[in-house]
Amino acid sequence: MSIPGPWKQVKKTTDELKMLGIRLDIILMQVLKSGNNSLFWLNYWIGNEILSIKFPILFGLEREKGCTLADSLIMVNGEICSTWGWLRTPCSGPEMVELRELLQLCQNVVLEDGNDKVGWDLDDLGDCPACGEADETTGHVFVSCSLAQAVWQAVSTWCMVPHIFAFSIRDILELYKFIKGSKRQAKFFHAVYLVSVWCLWKARNDIVFNGMAVTAEIVVGNIKALGYLWVKNRSGGSSCLGRIGVSLRYS
Repeated sequence: MSIPGPWKQVKKTTDELKMLGIRLDIILMQVLKSGNNSLFWLNYWIGNEILSIKFPILFGLEREKGCTLADSLIMVNGEICSTWGWLRTPCSGPEMVELRELLQLCQNVVLEDGNDKVGWDLDDLGDCPACGEADETTGHVFVSCSLAQAVWQAVSTWCMVPHIFAFSIRDILELYKFIKGSKRQAKFFHAVYLVSVWCLWKARNDIVFNGMAVTAEIVVGNIKALGYLWVKNRSGGSSCLGRIGVSLRYS
């Protein structure tokens, strides 16, 4: 049983970052519309856990592990109905326990016209609080805002990797795939990118809710501190950077 795409890596890293108080599941939650762009088992879209992890027995029985919500749930007369493609019908005690919990979890889901997206719902909230130059959308806050652009440039310089080019938060999630080096190096950079997303989100909230003046330098400083903390938490010491072959620019 395996989780395809970037989500296996995201799951492992986000679990480690949760121990530092970094809740990326809040940011990576799918905002549902039709369900066509959200993977039922493999995306964060309901609760606080990917369903393939929450219901591992049922996930093992699922024929199409990469199915979307639109493949798995349909609206009939205003009520949600399931259309899962089981390899065989769930019947054992543990299977039925998971199935009942899954049905209860899905009973209030509503699907409607429109495209799903990654992130929290920022529609109609007005201008971006960081730059005031564009509507505040998830893609703008994390990718195209001048604050985000400055942060990604600084993160690239700090990690001594090519400049980060992304058009969506999903692109950010998959950046680790293009890192040249070992799997350990890729995982480290992946964690740095996820920490960066978290720090941009925190910066946005500091501006909106706390009236703070936030600069790229402040955000990058937080990214560096949390990045080193993540390494230390995983390895028992920052010397792990040398062991995995990662060099950072100390400026």
